[in-house]
Amino acid sequence: MKKLKRNQISELRKTVPMLDSKELSSIIGGDKYYFDESGHLIKSEESLENVIYIGDKSMSLSGTLDGLESADGSGILFSGDGVSSQLFEFMAENTNVEWAYGYNSTASGGMMGSSHQNHSVDLSNGDWDSYDSFAHNHANDGSVLSEDELREFNSLPSQADIENLQKSGRESAQIYNETTGSFVTYTIYSTTQEDWLREHNYDFSN
Repeated sequence: MKKLKRNQISELRKTVPMLDSKELSSIIGGDKYYFDESGHLIKSEESLENVIYIGDKSMSLSGTLDGLESADGSGILFSGDGVSSQLFEFMAENTNVEWAYGYNSTASGGMMGSSHQNHSVDLSNGDWDSYDSFAHNHANDGSVLSEDELREFNSLPSQADIENLQKSGRESAQIYNETTGSFVTYTIYSTTQEDWLREHNYDFSN
């Protein structure tokens, strides 16, 4: 058996990079996260990789998620380098609730959250203003509108979306339309969902 002297070990430590805990976890393993269709985290378990499950659908993550634990039902918020536009699309398409997604256009990672509702997202938690870009979805609700109507309707911001955009100081934000599978940019001058409903003679007073 070959042996190293103490001075040789010291020299070796200088040349071999030390991994921090985040890098180490990405090498030796990760977690499996199981969600229901309302965006609730049902459970998580240790794994050799990072994977998100919703029913029989799954997605492998290219990084880790921070702050993702079994929630009390009021909402969920998490960040990390595993947050991406692909994850946001996956969650939007396979749950029936709205998701918010904050990210920086020049860096990987970001923050995501949901209030487990299909008509709003609570943005009072989380430092959304630290991200230069913002996207959210409008969960599909076909109980009244047809699929053709949803192609238009789900691409439009609500009046609340416009107000949130004004408060944030951003010039624009994006909506992910699950019906068309595309992102649509909106500004404070965009036609709102309320405008669309009036134009199409829908009563939305409730």
